[in-house]
Amino acid sequence: MSEKMKNQGIAGITSLRLFMMIAFVILNVAFSGFGQDEISTIILQNGDRLSGKIVYRNSDHLILKTEWNPSVVVPFTNITDIIDYQQQFTKPKSEREIQKEQLTKQLKKEFPSAKEGITTLIKQKRKIEGDVSLGMDAGFSIIDRQNFTGQLNLSYATDSFFNQLRYNAVYGRVEKEVSANRMDGVYRNEITLKNNLFNYNMFEAGYDHIREIDFYYHIGPGLGYRFISKPTLTLDFTLGGSYQSYFYKFDPEQSNMYMDFGQNLGAVLLSRFLLIERLMFSARPDDLSGYRVKLETKLVYPISNKLFLSAEFADLYDATPAPGVSKNDVQIKSAIGYKF
Repeated sequence: MSEKMKNQGIAGITSLRLFMMIAFVILNVAFSGFGQDEISTIILQNGDRLSGKIVYRNSDHLILKTEWNPSVVVPFTNITDIIDYQQQFTKPKSEREIQKEQLTKQLKKEFPSAKEGITTLIKQKRKIEGDVSLGMDAGFSIIDRQNFTGQLNLSYATDSFFNQLRYNAVYGRVEKEVSANRMDGVYRNEITLKNNLFNYNMFEAGYDHIREIDFYYHIGPGLGYRFISKPTLTLDFTLGGSYQSYFYKFDPEQSNMYMDFGQNLGAVLLSRFLLIERLMFSARPDDLSGYRVKLETKLVYPISNKLFLSAEFADLYDATPAPGVSKNDVQIKSAIGYKF
């Protein structure tokens, strides 16, 4: 074999090897990306992460196919987040975007008759959720004052309805004299009937010793319609009836039927604040001069995923209070809260 043919053979083999290497690299890149859009990362409650393809999912658990196990069963109760392939390579969310997401989730919990809110809680299998907040206002000067507030909110979802419980307590002293001593709780359940139409049942009870109310309760049903139902804005109006009974410290019991007209608003403001406003007007059909109005406005600012600050304004008006008691009662509260 001549030297020329030998050199040509070596050059041909080198070219073939180079071609095969390039082809191998191209195929490897192509096939390594194949199906990556199906790869998800599961973040567990303890902080661990699992990566693989979700091959099965129901309302209780999912099954993940990983490189080391083709069938990993993961209950939703152990999952804090699911990140798909696209999310893993997107730009990290800003603090403001994270706050907006947190407030949007909380808005769904405050107005649970929206189907999306119920479905979200059921899929996560976290049926009981809530928050607790505590506040204190104290001053020690010419006049000493101390005010203590506490609030508990619980929500419980099932496949067909949603329950919500709100509990409030306030105690205050000015110059060793009791200036506030009240406690109340509101239980309410809602059932979505069709689209934005829902039914509610409500029970409220409590006492207010400053207003000379030893005990009171309201109970009754109603219908509501959600005129606006967006992730960051919710507005509904309600119409119902209730039986209201008041036991006063010095006066006889007052028990009457009332017609209830309500309005509820929830909005995420500037992606940083959550505004919750509830208004209820109750009037006696047999005597329209005997009416009650309850306005509650609350502003929430999240500090972290669990902690938040809140400021609340409430105005309670009773056209027929106990003798010697003001018709209007204005309350302003601030607190720090924890979500669970």
